[in-house]
Amino acid sequence: MADVVKRFFVVGLCLLILGSFQVVLWIAYPKVGGLKHLKKSSGNDPALIQGQKTILLYTSFFRFENWDLEEGNGAFQKLECQVQDCFLTNDRSLFENISKFDSVLFHLGNLDEIDHEDFYAKRAPHQKFVMFYLETPFSLPSNFWDAKLKKFFNWTMTYRTDSDVFSPYGSVRPKQEILDPEALQRHFDPDKLPANLRMAAERPGLVLWFVSNCHSNSLRETYVLELQKFIQVDIFGSCGRPGCQRGSDCDKDAFRKYKFYLSFENALCSDYVTEKLFSALSKDIVPIVLGGADYAEIVPPHSVINAKEFPNPQDLADYLLELDDNPDKYLEYFWWKDSYLVSQFNNWKTGFCNLCKKLNEPTQTHQVITNPVHWMYFQEQVEVCLRPDKIPWAALKIGSEEYFKGVVLLGSICFILLFGIVYALFRND
Repeated sequence: MADVVKRFFVVGLCLLILGSFQVVLWIAYPKVGGLKHLKKSSGNDPALIQGQKTILLYTSFFRFENWDLEEGNGAFQKLECQVQDCFLTNDRSLFENISKFDSVLFHLGNLDEIDHEDFYAKRAPHQKFVMFYLETPFSLPSNFWDAKLKKFFNWTMTYRTDSDVFSPYGSVRPKQEILDPEALQRHFDPDKLPANLRMAAERPGLVLWFVSNCHSNSLRETYVLELQKFIQVDIFGSCGRPGCQRGSDCDKDAFRKYKFYLSFENALCSDYVTEKLFSALSKDIVPIVLGGADYAEIVPPHSVINAKEFPNPQDLADYLLELDDNPDKYLEYFWWKDSYLVSQFNNWKTGFCNLCKKLNEPTQTHQVITNPVHWMYFQEQVEVCLRPDKIPWAALKIGSEEYFKGVVLLGSICFILLFGIVYALFRND
């Protein structure tokens, strides 16, 4: 009987250790969640579309068949577009053939849905084929290199400012047309800030970070690992403490407890600024940015802290601790709050107003994107993204990789020892 109990104890111990190691790996690596499928809308009467520019959503947007947009003209009314004379649909059979649409939109993440036979015999000269993508070139699917896509698209619609149709994640703009930021900063008085902003300087927490992608092309996780040696950084999400997801009540509560938020992008690419920044700017917290964009062109001066302006993570930590000790100096980062408006656009919906406006311009210049791959990777012959091996803090990654290898090695040794113990027990019997 004692031998049976011993066996069960050893097996249970093995399962416990295996389960614990699995939990560690589960926390360390992000999970890929699914997107909700939306039902395809019914057809519309072409007679009602007269005078409006028609836009066909040829592909899905990931798993969204109609891109989570209202079909018809209502989408542009709901978005309060300046120009609303457009009609949106994902119904390819709305007209007798696809050549009747003014614009056909393709999401680069769903290129496998393209049937090229639909176009080569039916494509009309007036049509604008638009390639749409809000991610960086690092995320492009392998079929984007298909030779059939050369000279296939007419317009680009991305987060880049040089796109034919600009589709940003958000914006910060003055409430008044004429504004002198320097004068406002000179006359700024922290004591005149609203109580909720003044209280931000008294928060106990220092640096907050919500993150789900633990292995980024910007090596932001490597930078933060070094930063944590000099200042407290509390991490939530798939790469940190589980149980507090972005958008939850816990998320909202966390922002009210910290002074700084890490708005670190997953890639260092020109113009690539996502909702991480605009969401933080809309809250009473100071964003710390790390990205490839020119932030001076996007946000008011002295509204964010740019990590790339510091020689290393330690210098950034020293500056944050200095602000923590000097409330008035910290509050100077809120000087702009009463004079600017932060708009958080709903991701892919943002550029549709710009697309409708461009389609309605009286003069349309014919153009073809000769090599879409080159356009995505280069801007005036310069690479738009900084490759991981070229990033200044890439050298810091060596330490983190060695640490992970050590964890894996330790786990492997544990497995071998446990297997040996169990084998020996059963063999003796």
